[in-house]
Amino acid sequence: MASNNFDGTWWFSIPLTLNIDSLISIDENDLFYNSVVNKNNPIENHPHLTLLMGIPCPTENLELLMDLTTKTQAMSPLEIRISKLGYFSNDHITEGKYDVLFAEPDENKNLVELHNYLCNLFNVKWHFPSYHPHMTLGYLKSGAAQKYIDSFQNQTFKIQADKILLKKYRDKKENPIQFLFSSS
Repeated sequence: MASNNFDGTWWFSIPLTLNIDSLISIDENDLFYNSVVNKNNPIENHPHLTLLMGIPCPTENLELLMDLTTKTQAMSPLEIRISKLGYFSNDHITEGKYDVLFAEPDENKNLVELHNYLCNLFNVKWHFPSYHPHMTLGYLKSGAAQKYIDSFQNQTFKIQADKILLKKYRDKKENPIQFLFSSS
């Protein structure tokens, strides 16, 4: 089994300007507060789609970053459509069971192509069996997620994504490097 310890590595994500409350209202009693799992903040404050994780210091290779800059400047902003929620249950070794509620974008070949491009550019293998873009919404008590999925039926949200961020994993102090999509 692949290690999921990404400390000391970098990651690419697409930030999504979305207030989670506008997508779904989560009952305070359903939230899973935990200092280890979610730093006692069960609602995602910075919604994003992860493109690639586990990159060893990409800032040491400016040529690759220039290639990425050229690619993103040639791309139009991505339209992300969300019409489905999902969840997975997690059983943390010391913290117990909880659900991770997420929004799953509709199939988007541009996201998959961008993910594959980054894997190839930085010669990094994806750490999971396949790439499934999703946006974590929150951490819920075990068994609480299904009612939110059921209540979300027949809704669609559209979000424009206009950049990619490159950040050191779990580094809250440094400003991320931004790669902007073309505005045309």
